[in-house]
Amino acid sequence: MQPQVRPRQTFKPRQTLIGMISSDVRNKTITVKITRYYKHPLLKKYMKATTICHVHDELNLGKQGQRACIEQCRPLSKTKRWTLKHIVDANQEENHDLPAN
Repeated sequence: MQPQVRPRQTFKPRQTLIGMISSDVRNKTITVKITRYYKHPLLKKYMKATTICHVHDELNLGKQGQRACIEQCRPLSKTKRWTLKHIVDANQEENHDLPAN
């Protein structure tokens, strides 16, 4: 009798979102506000909806007001289900720091 061979599982890619960091007060945790627009089914008008995500930031890189790319992960605590992937745009001072000639 031959052993049964299971088919190889395929994993779908993890969901990534981009949002604005609204709070960086807690240690290793930031709060990211995701804004999306959708068309109301009855009013036929575009509405704005925001979602607040608690994100794990291991190195405390995120600062309030920056845009961040976050990635879905396993539950890390009661409310944290996302990790910080990278900062999309840092402060203007850091981006445009050119040497003086």
